[in-house]
Amino acid sequence: MQRRYDLIVIGGGIAGVFASYCGIKHGLKVALVEASDKPNGATARSGGIITRMLDRDEDILLAVESMKLIKELLGKDAKNTLKYGYLSIEEEEDAIKDYKKYLAVIPDIKILYEDEIKDRWPYINIYEDEVGLYSPSDFTVNPKQLLSILWEKIRDLGVELISGRVAERILIADRSVRGVLLNDQSSLRSDYVIIAMGAWANEFLSQHGVRIKSWMISIPLYHFKVNNAELIGIWDDENYSYWRPDIDGVIAGGGYDAYPISHPDEGFARPPVKSLYYALELFKYRFNFKSWRLIDCWSGPVNVSSTYSPVAEEVRKIKGLYVIYGLSGYGLIWGPSLAYRLVLRIMS
Repeated sequence: MQRRYDLIVIGGGIAGVFASYCGIKHGLKVALVEASDKPNGATARSGGIITRMLDRDEDILLAVESMKLIKELLGKDAKNTLKYGYLSIEEEEDAIKDYKKYLAVIPDIKILYEDEIKDRWPYINIYEDEVGLYSPSDFTVNPKQLLSILWEKIRDLGVELISGRVAERILIADRSVRGVLLNDQSSLRSDYVIIAMGAWANEFLSQHGVRIKSWMISIPLYHFKVNNAELIGIWDDENYSYWRPDIDGVIAGGGYDAYPISHPDEGFARPPVKSLYYALELFKYRFNFKSWRLIDCWSGPVNVSSTYSPVAEEVRKIKGLYVIYGLSGYGLIWGPSLAYRLVLRIMS
């Protein structure tokens, strides 16, 4: 027996979750198809930073909307899921310029100088001419934990989350979407399908004669056990690295020493040795923990569009088929708002 839906979403990462959330919130019957039976994709392996301190105005607006949506869907679970507070370490001249820029969207933002930073977070090394831009209302997350909670939230709202099943291909007739064929040869019927598969989107769409202009990289991430409960999320503008508090006295992060990959599965390999040495240098430069040790490391695949901007649009020549891609490692910041906007456009 075939099941019919108003909207089918393929991909259970952050974009797929919020596309499903928008649909169910506005009265649609929604199915979300995810190949893994638990969060294990690129979102689950991401950095976990959600901040409005970004360069481009359009990115800041997306971040504002995404943060609102994440807190809205989490509801009362936001308190125990989101780790509030984010510090951007910059040269003083740049920080003053950014402060004036961000003040309109982050009313509680502050400039903190060396003594103030050392008083609050004595484990942070601050050097001459460096200051911090501090936002008490930006936050970081454990991505896998966040995604697990969000899956349960959308299930409770009525989304049919079909996990552990692979979408084999899109069913198309007369250049219009008719549904999705799963790997058990069952089919889901709908006139509207959103592909939110991140780095896997191009490979999946290519079997339907569709190519999207994008390329793939992999970004390493490291876990350090530091036995400190007063950790703060940090963007190190001086060394182009990021760090966030994780559970049980662990700090996660590293530098953006990305390397190209030809297939998304390659993006899950352990980082190369040179990346580890680079991360250790960044860690020891910025922190002075009395004791610490590296306990884990991994990588995550990232999809980058040809314009370096995220894309959420209808696929040419196939009516009812939409794709979200090119989140460039900013999935938690861009994904929720892009997906939500796309579903509203489809509905209109």
